[in-house]
Amino acid sequence: MDLSQAYDYLNLSQLMKKLGLDGHYIKFKYLKGLVNTKISMFKYKNLPGSLTSEILETALMFNNHLCFYKSETFGIVLCRYLPLGEFDIYWKPTHVDLLALNGKTIATKVPYEDIVLVRDNECDIIPFLWILEFIEVLERVEDTLMKNMLLLQLPIIFTGKKEQINTYKQLIKKTLNIDPFAIADKETIDSLKQFDINLPVKLDEILSVYKNYKNMCLESEGIYGTETQKKERLLVGEVQSQTEYVDYNYQGFKRMRLDFIDEVKKKFDYDIELEESYVEFREQDIELQNQLVNQFGNQNEGGNGNAE
Repeated sequence: MDLSQAYDYLNLSQLMKKLGLDGHYIKFKYLKGLVNTKISMFKYKNLPGSLTSEILETALMFNNHLCFYKSETFGIVLCRYLPLGEFDIYWKPTHVDLLALNGKTIATKVPYEDIVLVRDNECDIIPFLWILEFIEVLERVEDTLMKNMLLLQLPIIFTGKKEQINTYKQLIKKTLNIDPFAIADKETIDSLKQFDINLPVKLDEILSVYKNYKNMCLESEGIYGTETQKKERLLVGEVQSQTEYVDYNYQGFKRMRLDFIDEVKKKFDYDIELEESYVEFREQDIELQNQLVNQFGNQNEGGNGNAE
């Protein structure tokens, strides 16, 4: 998967085609959930030119080596930088070429100190790459769930008079909305043995794995999982640990954005404001965690620590 080319970030269908993921229903389903949630976490005020919050955050989702640069032609612009092969002793490029998000060259041989790095995370890892790893596992789990659900329909045997087979088929299809695969008369039933389909794992166990893995993906992005209603069953220590882990991730992403906003202010004397779209829900969830800690804290101190 080549992420070095230019993408139309406002057309995810085209983007998925370039990534080789077009026509994949499950992929689009997760894009709407996991990816869209991540992109909508932060908004900005007073972005330069025609740049929008959606373009900036979507660019961060699918790309790295992003920067702000102030050009004589375009003013302050979000673009990609390409190192030219010369590096200092700390492996930072001395000069870079700059490309607009549409792939067109903005400037060449620009000193590295003239740009402001725009990163989602400290390592400048493309978020979509690690989200995609979670999506691939979720697809396999979901496929396992569907296969086990189909196994629950086996075996299906209907008995009746041989002369009425066609009538039975129509009746069964109309009533149960299935195509019967075995029909036998009353004499045949004597030669058949009944057997049960024993699934290797329960459906609710597969669903639990699915939900937990999805929450792992969300929490790695600084987003609280959806199983809030089950948190009262956790140990208080586990609740606090989960809260700290998710909040630490969130604060890290927020800090990276505040860093390039501050640098744009210093270098270009231009003010951009960050808005935390996700902060209200995050604060509500933290308040819930604190309530749980207060509710079960005394019990845990005097017992085995389980919040039943």
